[in-house]
Amino acid sequence: MTTLRKHLALNQFFLNSFGFRNFSRVQTAFADFHRQHPDLPFSISHILPAATEENINLVQLAKYEDMIQAYVARLQKHRQQPDLSLKYYQTLALTFSEIYFHHFFNDQSQLLKSLNHFLVQFNTRQPEPIPPFISKDLKKLAFWMATGSGKTLILHVNYWQILKYSTSPWDNILLITPNAGLSQQHYEECRLSGISCKLYDGNPDHLQTAENEILIIDIHKLNRQKSGRGVSVDIAWFEGRNLVFIDEGHKGQLSEEQKWKKLREDIAEQGMIVEYSATFGQVIHKSDFLMTEYSKSILFDYAYKYFFKDGFGKAFQVYNLQRSPSAKDFHYNLLTAALLSFYEQKVMFDSHGEELSRYQVEKPLWVFVGSRVAGKKLESDILKVIQFLKTFLEDVPKSSKRVDGLLSGKTTFLSGENKEIFRNKWQTLKENGVTAEAINKSLFAGAGPLELWEIKNADGEIGIKSANGKEYFGVVNVGNVSALKKLLMETGIEVRADYFSNSLFSQINHPHSPIHLLIGSKKFIEGWNSWRVSSMVLMNMGKGEGAQIVQLFGRGVRLRGMNLSLKRETEGSYACRAVQTLCIYGLNADYMNAFLNAIRAEDVSEEAYQIKETTPPVNGSTLPERKNGKQTYLKRNESIVLAYDENLIEQMIVDIRPRFSVIESEKAADKGNTKPAEIRLSKKLMQLIDWDALYLYAVHEKTHLGYYHLIIDGKVIKEVISGRQYTLLALQEQLEISRFDDIEKIQAIAEHICRKYIIHFYRKKAATGAPAT
Repeated sequence: MTTLRKHLALNQFFLNSFGFRNFSRVQTAFADFHRQHPDLPFSISHILPAATEENINLVQLAKYEDMIQAYVARLQKHRQQPDLSLKYYQTLALTFSEIYFHHFFNDQSQLLKSLNHFLVQFNTRQPEPIPPFISKDLKKLAFWMATGSGKTLILHVNYWQILKYSTSPWDNILLITPNAGLSQQHYEECRLSGISCKLYDGNPDHLQTAENEILIIDIHKLNRQKSGRGVSVDIAWFEGRNLVFIDEGHKGQLSEEQKWKKLREDIAEQGMIVEYSATFGQVIHKSDFLMTEYSKSILFDYAYKYFFKDGFGKAFQVYNLQRSPSAKDFHYNLLTAALLSFYEQKVMFDSHGEELSRYQVEKPLWVFVGSRVAGKKLESDILKVIQFLKTFLEDVPKSSKRVDGLLSGKTTFLSGENKEIFRNKWQTLKENGVTAEAINKSLFAGAGPLELWEIKNADGEIGIKSANGKEYFGVVNVGNVSALKKLLMETGIEVRADYFSNSLFSQINHPHSPIHLLIGSKKFIEGWNSWRVSSMVLMNMGKGEGAQIVQLFGRGVRLRGMNLSLKRETEGSYACRAVQTLCIYGLNADYMNAFLNAIRAEDVSEEAYQIKETTPPVNGSTLPERKNGKQTYLKRNESIVLAYDENLIEQMIVDIRPRFSVIESEKAADKGNTKPAEIRLSKKLMQLIDWDALYLYAVHEKTHLGYYHLIIDGKVIKEVISGRQYTLLALQEQLEISRFDDIEKIQAIAEHICRKYIIHFYRKKAATGAPAT
């Protein structure tokens, strides 16, 4: 968050000590060094500003760097990765922490003195001064690092650093996580690095640890004054001087945050806390108290802003269908577009395997993420996805029509700039041609009835397959299978029992896994480690979930890169760039707003990504401007009667085409605008309009808009819409009537035209000072 970043006193102290005003200067210095000496191992002394070299103890700095290299050798040995090396920012972060722990455990009073001396000058640039550092502030350290930037290795080295410099033994060493999945992941990673650790299994008899052994436990298992049986642990167990590591501790609601924070701090009251998170910026800005606390705690800042600027992680494209009555039923077209993006990635991966192997790209995986599992009737997120898959597999003619429409440009989706958003997409598919049958055969083992099977040997899994296929191609992983099964059965979709197969979810990361798609809830945000994610569909999440959006985004942009560089390839072939781009599709504008806000909160330069604004233009109407930008109000005794205004109607453009919000991290060559598709409501469609209901709608809307002086005439409304002198921009399929429910679409279009005319008519009369009628 911009506000938080400007308050990072501890971080700024260390940057300034090395002669850098901010981390962007470090990035520039490293880029220059790497460009001139691409084969030379990184050393902090190589990028120090000349003026700083005179003021810094280069001999001591060299000793610190030697210590970092010793930790790297230790990682290489235990993890059996002789080529393992740290990125420049990891080296800098660990150098900061090496210096910090050295002074904290050996000369804390001098560290405090130096920090507060720096703080005097730092506060001159702050609107609200940060209070002086006290001893208690030094007992908490934090690392703000992007998901995928390698903070797990930072944690492991920090553990070794603390053990080396600490002058007294620790009574307990804990690693606290937000969930059991992340605990398991940390357990495996610690063992790889040769760190003695124990994963809490719910048995209180197993809480006892050996000297310097880490107890890994998720926050939900910690409690205060526990009574009765259960897996939770009373924090009173952890008495004494404790070292507490925390990974992604900010995940709950505000009340939960406060409760969890107090639990962690009580455990570490006589000891120390070291915290790691990618989402400090999305959480801390909500609290002035946290802002002050973390301004003194965040030692190193390498949030997504810096991660992306350095070229790490995948490129990204985000497409979001805005919610509107005219976009009803278009989520199937959006899901088809998402399917085409994923299918193209799969085609590229299969046909360019040798080239892509150099970048260590894994087989693409399509992930659907929703906030809820079972909602009211047909509104369940997962149900929508399953119904889409069922239709695509079982109704090939309809699927083919959707695929052909998107690839040919007949089915158009517009951005706020009135451009067809998919004009630069699916180059290979457009050149070589593709059919729904080919997609079904490649991804789903051929068209046919969709089958769902509950995997009895796994917790919360439903396998998805085609009746013509032998293997499952997808898996639903949810917490409440019973609720989802009930909802599916209510809509006529049977779920059978599979007593023989093992967990499909656990097989996803296997090289030859047949699973192409994963459907689940927000449990994938953290605690799940996969390099396969290449496409995402977001369902009912985004609004007010900035921290979780950043975490989820981090799941998909992870990239090994050539020689484990973590970097995306920007100059490679189309195939190379396609599989190194994360495609995100959303079904509600809330997703886009939250995502865009999260990216902006990370301070990513707008030069780094392309934003196409979401608000459609005023649609070409040449109405008089409001005076001074404000609505002109009529006097209390004046009124306006809605009348037929031919000039106004002829100027009115009604654009009901579905619109997308779009974010692209890398600008593509523009292939031009889409010519507006003018269309008319036929007389046959006019007969389907309920004019009485439309009149009631108009009366309601004029009240809702505050047009109390306006008198509605139902005959005028019918004359305006039936005359068809306005310009209507729509897709032909929006006017197709194939089932009874489609009548609602026509009524919604009539309401849209009615509302627009009322607004334009009233503003024109009010702005021109129309006399009372």
